[in-house]
Amino acid sequence: MARDPVRRTADLIKKSNRPILIVGNGARGSDFKSLKLPTITTRLGIDLIESDNPYFIGRPGLVSDRISHFAVQTADLILTVGARLDTGMVGYTFSDWGRKAKKIVVDIDKEELNKPGINIDLKVRMDAKMFIDKLKKYEHNKDYKDWLSLIARWKKKYPLQQTGSYGQIKKISDLAEKEDVIVVDTSSSFHVVAQVWQIKKGQIYITTGGISTMGYWPAAIGASLASERRVICITGDGCFQMNIQELATVVKHKLDIKIFLLNNSGYLLIRNTQKTHCGNRLVGEGAGSGLGFPNFKKVAEAYGISYSNNIADSLKMKGAVLCEIKTPYWEKLEPRITSVRKAGGFINSPYEDLAPFIGEDNLKAALSL
Repeated sequence: MARDPVRRTADLIKKSNRPILIVGNGARGSDFKSLKLPTITTRLGIDLIESDNPYFIGRPGLVSDRISHFAVQTADLILTVGARLDTGMVGYTFSDWGRKAKKIVVDIDKEELNKPGINIDLKVRMDAKMFIDKLKKYEHNKDYKDWLSLIARWKKKYPLQQTGSYGQIKKISDLAEKEDVIVVDTSSSFHVVAQVWQIKKGQIYITTGGISTMGYWPAAIGASLASERRVICITGDGCFQMNIQELATVVKHKLDIKIFLLNNSGYLLIRNTQKTHCGNRLVGEGAGSGLGFPNFKKVAEAYGISYSNNIADSLKMKGAVLCEIKTPYWEKLEPRITSVRKAGGFINSPYEDLAPFIGEDNLKAALSL
């Protein structure tokens, strides 16, 4: 008879000095915080743990923070619960992800456990809540003081940038209240908000995840009707136009939705890709290459929705508001996983070595234990 996988997990946690718990949307409703393990979230699990929780590390991904990537590559145990560990989470070099760690993956779907990808040492097919309820009975009696101290030093030395759209999103995050529902569209806003947003207890965070659908912002309508809370919706000028007609629904039902529109005069991600990978040949990314946008103040007036370009004022106003925020035409979304040009093509940089690169010596020093 096979040994109980929950007990095996508990034993591995007890032996570990640098464990990481990764939680995704599948862990929603489970009591994973009771495990008191340093924790990373996926994009669909952002609101599962408050940003000021002492066990919170970060949110790794293609555009991310250095700290969570450092932690993954330094950990000696990675326990993943309710997360599918897609390419957007683990990068492009599966065999090198979590290179020093034993890897345990808990998922109710056997196909997720058996798909090609990272090397898994222990596969546990079980409901996330049931798994956590069983696991928390085994106390590990560790505070991981040294491990958490190292993570704290990383956070201090490598903070996220605070300029451009990053600074604007930080302002919204700082002013947001504990009961707000946050709805985030795709494209550049998807990445920037995921990097910068500080989750407060009680907030709900909704985004498209892997679907990456431009024009997702009307999900704020459903969120508002279902929750009866204030909804903060963050979108971009490109995404907003995909479903601009839904402003009529917002106004008709007098919904308390604050729409923050990041206006970078086109499609920033396409613009950056065309610059870095297409020899700066720009097509359909902005006004200079064939793309047109309306005057959003006049759009707001036409639909009868309040217009502003001040974040603090918008959050104080009653009812629906369209707040237009000008952001840089050229803006790098960083840190990020990237490829470097070599003879004959491109190669992927290591998972821990995010652009802009900090140099081999600094990287080695950061990861030294």
